[in-house]
Amino acid sequence: MKSSIEVPTPTKRRRWRSLARLALLVVLGGLICGGILLSRSPAVQTFLAQRKIDGVISDYKVVLHTQSLIVARLEEFSRAASALRAQPSDHALAAATAAWLKAREQWHPAKAFAFGPNAFYDFDKRIASWPIDRPMIEHSLSRMAAGELQLDSGFLRRKINSTQRGFYAAEYLLFREGKPRRAADLRPAELLYLDAVAKAMLAEAVNKAESLATRVASQKALEHLVGALPEMIGGA
Repeated sequence: MKSSIEVPTPTKRRRWRSLARLALLVVLGGLICGGILLSRSPAVQTFLAQRKIDGVISDYKVVLHTQSLIVARLEEFSRAASALRAQPSDHALAAATAAWLKAREQWHPAKAFAFGPNAFYDFDKRIASWPIDRPMIEHSLSRMAAGELQLDSGFLRRKINSTQRGFYAAEYLLFREGKPRRAADLRPAELLYLDAVAKAMLAEAVNKAESLATRVASQKALEHLVGALPEMIGGA
């Protein structure tokens, strides 16, 4: 008894495949054409431009908030370093080391912004270069002790390599073998150097925050202008 089901021949199979491909191309072509026509709609362009603006501003808000927290922690560290310099004591040293640890902890989230809109400032290099140049730090301390070098935060930022300042330079001055030093062991030049390092770090953080805020305003204005271009061109 023969089966009533017809088995497609190779020729029919090829014809069906060709028709299926053609139908798929027609559908894709329609979708592409529809998408192009839709994207030219002023309402759609305005919506997309606004979404882009919102996305940029949202990203920058996260960066700005993180940076503001770093500034706050470095302000605390700078005050503690100045207090330690003014009146050296184990209590003041403990406060300075605690403030350093808090600032260091808050700095870590900012490392996520080493790429993207935050990368232009190279904040990591300015505030946390590693390894530090200990021989050159000691050389500067010797010159300061001899009265041959007047060092402050401005001099550190302008003249001293980043490997001789920042978090790790402050760590070198505050700690030994992973433990806080005794206040009595800190030389006057070290107290002055630490104070200058803390102030330089704070200045870098403030400058970066200001620069980011400026970029947010500029980016928003630019995106608004780009979004308005189709209407401006159409009305010309």
